[in-house]
Amino acid sequence: MGAKRRAAAARPTAERILVPLDFSRGAERALGRAAQIAVAPGCEVHLLHVLAPESDAAAQDRAEYALSRARSVIRGVAAERCRVDSQVRSGTPYIEIIRRARESGAGLIVLGRNRPPGLLGTTLTRVVHLSDVPTLVVSRRALAPYRHPLVAVEIDPYARSLIELACRFSSGPEAGAAQVRVVHAYRVPFASAHRASADGSAAFYARQSRLEAEQSVGKLLDELSPHPCELQALVRSGDPQSVIAREASRYQADLVILGTHGRSGIAHVLLGSIAEWAVANLRRDVLLARPVRFRFVPP
Repeated sequence: MGAKRRAAAARPTAERILVPLDFSRGAERALGRAAQIAVAPGCEVHLLHVLAPESDAAAQDRAEYALSRARSVIRGVAAERCRVDSQVRSGTPYIEIIRRARESGAGLIVLGRNRPPGLLGTTLTRVVHLSDVPTLVVSRRALAPYRHPLVAVEIDPYARSLIELACRFSSGPEAGAAQVRVVHAYRVPFASAHRASADGSAAFYARQSRLEAEQSVGKLLDELSPHPCELQALVRSGDPQSVIAREASRYQADLVILGTHGRSGIAHVLLGSIAEWAVANLRRDVLLARPVRFRFVPP
């Protein structure tokens, strides 16, 4: 793949980005990351602040002023490439965020986290549980474009789109230099029973499970040919949470990408447990993408 083609593949393509702001430190980090992502000509950045229903006119004025400064941050980085607008709404934050994402046709929601690892705020939790728009949860200051993304995949029909999404949100110090690591965690079936036997079956089943996992990941990457960016496959045995945490630390990943398993239209649908754990516990930015859209009807 030529340098120009690689550069185009590595450039984020979320043309419409929604950035909910509560003017906290986490929101400041989210704003900075959105400014990094908003580089494509013709992109749109929609800023949103949600006031409590009982807020007075003075609170409205303060929010408008803060949003005007936030617009300047985006324009200072994206210059004339992006259209930037902002809204102040009144209501329940997570409902208004999801509603605004649908109205604007957002391809990405960028949220900052404020809580320590292991805890998520109510609004963040409900947005990532209920929105069907890819959601980027920002934990760190955006000092540079993402250069070390790690995407965790299962071998299912949605893995390909997840890898392609990871490629779109990565960029190296040189055009096309970012390498996306694709990690797949597998388990050896009935491992404890095999270890207890004395016939050597434990080693056989361990080798067989690894071979099958490597073949599955290899087939997945072959189906992506030509690769949308530089990919490296990692096949690891063990609990997915432990594997993801270990590889993210070893690789110094600045972005972890995961799919969720909310494939139902029920309003209380939950994230897959691994994705929920990652958002709550990883000290890294996490991008979540649901495989299919569903209908969310706010109360």
